[in-house]
Amino acid sequence: MEHIGRYQIQGEIGRGAMGVVYRALDPAIGRTVAIKTIRLDVYDDPDTQAHLRERFLNEARSAGILSHPGIVTIYDVGQESNLAYIAMEFVNGPTLEQLLSRKQPLDGITVLRILKEMAAAIDFAHQKGIIHRDLKPANIIVQENGVVKITDFGVAKIPASHQMTQLGAMLGTPSYMSPEQVQGKAVDGRSDIFSLGLIAYEMLTGEKPFVAEQLPTLVYKIVHEQPPPPHLLNSTLSWQVEVVLRKALEKDPQDRYATCTEFITALEGACNSSKNWKPLPRGASLSLPTVVATAVETPNALTSRRPGDLEEPQRNRRFLTFVMLALVLATVAALGFSFGWFRRLEKHTVETTALPAQTPVTSGRPSPAGPVAAVAPQAAPGRTAEPVQALPQTPATTMVSPEPSAQQQGLEPSRLESSGKENTPTTPGQTSPAPQPALHSTPKSIPAQKLPSYFEEATVFLTTSPPGANVVFDADPSTVCKSPCSRTLPGGRHTVSASLPGYRFAYKIFQVPQDVEVFLYLTKMIGKVQVLTTPPGASILINGEPRQQTTPAVFELPVGSYTITIKKQGFKSDQRVVNVKDNSFIRLEFQLAQ
Repeated sequence: MEHIGRYQIQGEIGRGAMGVVYRALDPAIGRTVAIKTIRLDVYDDPDTQAHLRERFLNEARSAGILSHPGIVTIYDVGQESNLAYIAMEFVNGPTLEQLLSRKQPLDGITVLRILKEMAAAIDFAHQKGIIHRDLKPANIIVQENGVVKITDFGVAKIPASHQMTQLGAMLGTPSYMSPEQVQGKAVDGRSDIFSLGLIAYEMLTGEKPFVAEQLPTLVYKIVHEQPPPPHLLNSTLSWQVEVVLRKALEKDPQDRYATCTEFITALEGACNSSKNWKPLPRGASLSLPTVVATAVETPNALTSRRPGDLEEPQRNRRFLTFVMLALVLATVAALGFSFGWFRRLEKHTVETTALPAQTPVTSGRPSPAGPVAAVAPQAAPGRTAEPVQALPQTPATTMVSPEPSAQQQGLEPSRLESSGKENTPTTPGQTSPAPQPALHSTPKSIPAQKLPSYFEEATVFLTTSPPGANVVFDADPSTVCKSPCSRTLPGGRHTVSASLPGYRFAYKIFQVPQDVEVFLYLTKMIGKVQVLTTPPGASILINGEPRQQTTPAVFELPVGSYTITIKKQGFKSDQRVVNVKDNSFIRLEFQLAQ
């Protein structure tokens, strides 16, 4: 094929189930373009052909009204015989799918930069009322200069009867669809936020959140199941990453983030809460060491699996998660039983200490269970104790009970003064007055019980990067301090927030006394400025300071006002003033005059 419409084909860029993407030249203006094609004659059903044709028109109309540096520009749309095509901006660079398939993983800074640029472009489209509906790594292109471009905007919502094609492909990629989309429900911008969360999950862990061999199983997982916690696949990620991703991947759209930028900003802070975090390449989690060794695994069982064959690893992870949960519940139950046992022991100790023991006078003969005792009741004040009749028994050797000591009775010695009579053995039929305890005696003092460790207060040391941030504990203004600082807090759950001019707000939840060292990472409030010139290759000065890059170039700048100056030999210099805001993307185009 040499021509499509007026465009001269120069080569093939990629090929899919429904069509081919070519590199072509527009001879009218000498511009290199990408031609995306789809053959309609492979489908016998006229309704399906009409539906696919409408999809292409929707894509052209949707992307045609979006003018953003992060979105591929649409130039033309047409049909030649049974071949429909779209002419669009040619982007020289690999797709995110190709980058993720490399053995060498992307570094953390690059991952966050790509996600932030994607978020800015998607939010821009949402503000224009356009929903992508098919976000996936294959539709994200990273140019040689690092600028991220999103393509394939405006895929129409597909009825269930048209989802499966004759070639077994689904329009729109199910692995990156939201629950409401796979169920055929109405979708809005929050569906794209779910898809962006799936892409972020894969970029961080090297694995797709939902994987299945059969489409019904995959749909069920997306609608009903939660993905494995990210830190189980990538141990360098903190638990904060799971909290952020879980919110972006909520089944109910109302529970997700309001914008993509809000989501990625929270994800950046969560990732940076762990100083040594790093993304994993695809399939890397399969070769990580496991906690429990199984006898049925062969030495090469993990390494021999195909990267896409994730059914068995996911079942193993679910089993390990179940075992860990059972161990946690058993531990909690054991702690509860131990705590109750100690409480009963404490109560028993208090009762036996508060009631002093009394040794009664015994009479009678020994029995298998010990001597038969007759206890004399106490006498009321001013009265003599009534005699107690001994139980009838045969003559036998009498049992003598010695006088209990003051320490045994828990009484003061001064209250044990006798009436001058000595205790003598008793014989059957005789009575003996019982020893009288002091009327106003007090039990021994009981030492205060120490509270469990989880109720103890502790001194919490807080540091931030960078230091000097204003720190507030539990939203209480009286606890304000400047990091690094410390505060003594009672046991339990606490919150801490940090703010610093030029940096984004940071927030964290921690437990006392478990967490006595708390660290908060503050990210700079930055925006991006893209500088383009015609012709390219111009030098760039920002606030009078020359930069190494020449046009075209993209700069990340802290919030503030900047003067951008352009210089090129043989052309007049030009400059503009820009006001950079947080998460903003500013595109400056200069037409240099000679």
